[in-house]
Amino acid sequence: MKREWSKWENEEGVTLVELLVVLAISSLLIGIVTMILLSSLMAFDRLTSDTELRNETNFITTVLNQTLKNVDKVEILDQPADPNRIYHFQATEVVKKVDQTEEERSQEIHITGDDATGYNLFIGGKRINKEGYSLKGSYFWIGDGELKGMIQVEKIGSLAKPLYVYLSHPISG
Repeated sequence: MKREWSKWENEEGVTLVELLVVLAISSLLIGIVTMILLSSLMAFDRLTSDTELRNETNFITTVLNQTLKNVDKVEILDQPADPNRIYHFQATEVVKKVDQTEEERSQEIHITGDDATGYNLFIGGKRINKEGYSLKGSYFWIGDGELKGMIQVEKIGSLAKPLYVYLSHPISG
């Protein structure tokens, strides 16, 4: 028995079969680690994209709610092809001053754009949504003494699903 052990002690190097087995196992482990890393990065990108879309939608709806919260009158500036969808209007708030006089404060609200560059929301001539976000499919309408809006926000070039927000503001005048 001692003789056999010494036979193994004197052996130098590894066989081709041993080398191939080690390479196969190493390749398999590297492939698994790479797949886990790539799927983690894709999940992180998707989560980041969804969060950015949600933040942009919250910002847009906050600005719209602030602009429309005390609207007394709405004047449609461009008559749309579909009378139930308004894309360009003037929202006016009548403010009573201390001396009991009235002052009108108006904001022009406009959704415009195209499929290539995206649809943008302008309030008082200032663009509200960030570059890279589109409000395609968004519109307003008037019904039951209220100005209502369906706001659809999507990130251009993203796989994230668009977010939808419904707005409703009473018109007092």
